[in-house]
Amino acid sequence: LLRSMKLTIGHYASSDDHDASFVQRVKIFIICRATTLDFVEGYEQIKQTYDQVDTHIKPRFLYEGEWMCRDNFDHASVTEDLENESFSFLLDYALNKNTDADDAYHTPSFVMFLTDDCVLLDSLEVVLVHAVGSLQYEHEDRRVFNFLTRLHPGISRCQTRDCISPSPRDWQYHSLVPYLNNFFNVDAHESIKKHDGVYIYKTKSSSIEFNYPFDLSGGVYRFEDVQMILKQIRTEDKECSNQNGLSHPNTFELRGHQAVLACDDDLVSARKTLSAIPSRPLMLILAVNRVQNVCN
Repeated sequence: LLRSMKLTIGHYASSDDHDASFVQRVKIFIICRATTLDFVEGYEQIKQTYDQVDTHIKPRFLYEGEWMCRDNFDHASVTEDLENESFSFLLDYALNKNTDADDAYHTPSFVMFLTDDCVLLDSLEVVLVHAVGSLQYEHEDRRVFNFLTRLHPGISRCQTRDCISPSPRDWQYHSLVPYLNNFFNVDAHESIKKHDGVYIYKTKSSSIEFNYPFDLSGGVYRFEDVQMILKQIRTEDKECSNQNGLSHPNTFELRGHQAVLACDDDLVSARKTLSAIPSRPLMLILAVNRVQNVCN
């Protein structure tokens, strides 16, 4: 997944240059859990690889639970990373960690979720151009709530349910140029010239794959909407003491989906009306096995 992002090499442009790649301002947090010695070695090798490469983005590894056999690794620089914490704690840390004022450029904040079985088919920069551009769409009282990277017009079947997944009847193609002009210096970003537009449709009028408002496999959202979803999940958990919707990525996705539906008549209603997908494949999910005990 990290390799498929094609992160910008440091000498490509100065981080002080406002005309440089906007992806320089992206923060990447990786929440991982080591259950065997092999996983420990694997994570450390990946981390060291990116520590040694001069990229503008340095992925931050956050270790969930016990760092297994850490005393056996003299080279492991785990002290600079958070460890022995729950998934809920690390998720909150990743979403709310303060960034430098220079990073924000007073632009809106967005959150993209990815899982380890995702592979991008274009650079992270190009993918984010599609996502951020589509989330700028507003028409009357409607605006796009989510950008679903894993979908595209060629999707016709749901693998997990083993059934046909019909395309939304009302989707419409939109060029991103009008929305990107308001967000970027278009002439300064080559990636913006590579976008192919998006399809936008009413979420409620779709079904199966196209009616899944909260997706951790490539879903992109406004920061404030993610915070509202988390607040809804925590509120529901307080009302039922035996629930912990943020204890695991799978339960987080399920409860996040339910939280969006629960907020339908609240603040998020106008935003949830529309969803956006790329007009061509931008991501694959290599779902070749079932590796978790928690699978809802």
